[in-house]
Amino acid sequence: GSKWLADLHVLDTEEENWSIPAVAGTPPSARACHTTTRLGRKLYMFGGYDGSKCFNDLDLLDLDTMTWIQPRVSGTLPQARNAQTVTVVGKRLFLFGGHSGNKHLRDLNVLDTETMTWTQPDVSGAPPPGLRGHTANLIGHKIFLFGGYDGRGRSNDLYLLDTETLTWEHP
Repeated sequence: GSKWLADLHVLDTEEENWSIPAVAGTPPSARACHTTTRLGRKLYMFGGYDGSKCFNDLDLLDLDTMTWIQPRVSGTLPQARNAQTVTVVGKRLFLFGGHSGNKHLRDLNVLDTETMTWTQPDVSGAPPPGLRGHTANLIGHKIFLFGGYDGRGRSNDLYLLDTETLTWEHP
């Protein structure tokens, strides 16, 4: 379509039907290619693209009150981006890659959700190239990052990030 959306829909997996819930607070602006990640009773929405610019904002939806919140965060904010991944590791959110609007990113950013502090930790090993549209899933204490697009072509590579040692592997 030609219109950017900012609506929220909920799927009831038992009744198998969709609804549009009533929400309070200020919702995020219309965008695409953002991430929405559940941790506990909150949804964390980061980044995205609205047709003219990328975002690096963070919005939370409190699922108990159905209220949008724009939390105060500290630390080094990630660069604005879209098509990144965010993976829950304990009480932290690991953000990798995406596209800035000009280039594919290969940085790792971590949000501590208890202090709402962003960090860019030092990592070892060989990180993936800059990617967008990849997948990232936690198994044990490792993030399995697969696929994506690097600006030249689609990737069929698998990378692992050990979240305890912050070491990348390319098996």
